[in-house]
Amino acid sequence: FFRTWKLYEKDMVFKMRYSGIGGQAVMEGVMMRNGSRYALAVRLPDGSISVETRPWYSLTNSPLLRKPFLRGFPTLVETLVNGIKALNRSAECSAGNEGEEIKGWHLVLTLIVSLALAIGLFVVVPHVLSIAMNWLGLGGDVNGVSFHIWDGLFKFLIFLGYILSISLLPDIRRVFCYHGAEHKTIFCYEKGLDL
Repeated sequence: FFRTWKLYEKDMVFKMRYSGIGGQAVMEGVMMRNGSRYALAVRLPDGSISVETRPWYSLTNSPLLRKPFLRGFPTLVETLVNGIKALNRSAECSAGNEGEEIKGWHLVLTLIVSLALAIGLFVVVPHVLSIAMNWLGLGGDVNGVSFHIWDGLFKFLIFLGYILSISLLPDIRRVFCYHGAEHKTIFCYEKGLDL
């Protein structure tokens, strides 16, 4: 079996080229970023595809913020801001609203609520459940290994339940399909294959 696989691998050798392209799925489309710009492709209600190119909002233009250990948080924030902007714009386009974009305090409020829910669901709830396991006599205190094992287990189960529950929503299931398409597109591009 392994010999056959190695022969198959030899026949399937592709030249890999790093593209620097990244992306994410959005409502009825994909957002692809390369360098200082991103493209947003969204399927409109009439079946046509709207493609827009926009500048990438960046916090890491300063050489200092490109240094290891300093670049992580600013990169996370800029990715969240650009991703939410692209997601909001795709929702407007896919719903047929070609009007004004969501701006300003709407974007900030969305970001704050999203972060609060994520921290509450994936940090606070597992910690409270782990403390409850200690109270029931099934775990140790906060400094103990068993507390962290329970905490990790609860985080994993909550994440799994979250993904399974949102996958039941038709719109989110469609976003998952576009997410797969985004990965396949980058893979084919980097391997030099036809899409």
